[in-house]
Amino acid sequence: FLGMRHYTDGLHFEPHMPDAWKSYQCRLAYRGSRMEVRVTKDQATFTLIEGDQLSFRVGDEAVTLLQEKPVFTCNVK
Repeated sequence: FLGMRHYTDGLHFEPHMPDAWKSYQCRLAYRGSRMEVRVTKDQATFTLIEGDQLSFRVGDEAVTLLQEKPVFTCNVK
């Protein structure tokens, strides 16, 4: 449901929510960093919980989570 794919340029996400669910969340480790992803019917929140930075794509948008800016939120389609 995260729509997560790993390509040569890194992780890509296309999160969506099954109609019968209210929310879900998971934790991922990637390239020495850890993040939590929480998805509700309206939005997805990506939070860096360990590591200096983590870069990935959500749809067409490039995202970099940093210790000083550890949260990214977007709308769910």
